[in-house]
Amino acid sequence: MSTDLSRKKKLRGAHRASATRLQKTVSEVLISFDPNNLEEIVPKLNQLKTSMKEKLETLKVLDEEILELVDEANIEEEIEQCDICREGLQLALENVERALNTSSMSSLAVLSNVTENTTSNTPPVPSQAPTSPQGSSASTASTSLLQNQYSSQLDTSNENGMPNLGQPSMSTVNQPQPVEHPTIPHLHHPITLGGIQLSNQSIM
Repeated sequence: MSTDLSRKKKLRGAHRASATRLQKTVSEVLISFDPNNLEEIVPKLNQLKTSMKEKLETLKVLDEEILELVDEANIEEEIEQCDICREGLQLALENVERALNTSSMSSLAVLSNVTENTTSNTPPVPSQAPTSPQGSSASTASTSLLQNQYSSQLDTSNENGMPNLGQPSMSTVNQPQPVEHPTIPHLHHPITLGGIQLSNQSIM
């Protein structure tokens, strides 16, 4: 066996031993898995997941390099050992990923319950109907019309607050009217009234 092949096999053996310890740690963590203690378990599972992915990649590279250096008689046995080691590591990796998915679903369920409880305990906020600009303009126009009508009535009212309906103005009432004297017709002949004879001169 060449020195290079011997060195690579020794290096691969160390990585395989490390992979075995990783699988054992994964089994212990999954057995003690507690959905109520995700803050402590999830970081550990993520760390194991990263370590196993790196270990699989390292073992794959070493296995390919060793297969190029072994004798043809040992190729079949070498491939079988490589598959067994990597299959166990891949199975442990899948279990870790499944546990992480379960943890994520549990976290979402807890968050959903908290959100629902918070929403149910919050009193509803009464909605206010928005004021229509058209309605506001119509109301303003109606108010202005009433004010104009009221002002018009005040302008045409007398001192008692009653509307002036064709009554003469104060200037017309206070102005003195000329007195007309009755016209006495001219008497051509004297008139006797109560034994007294009247003429135009006595009447004037």
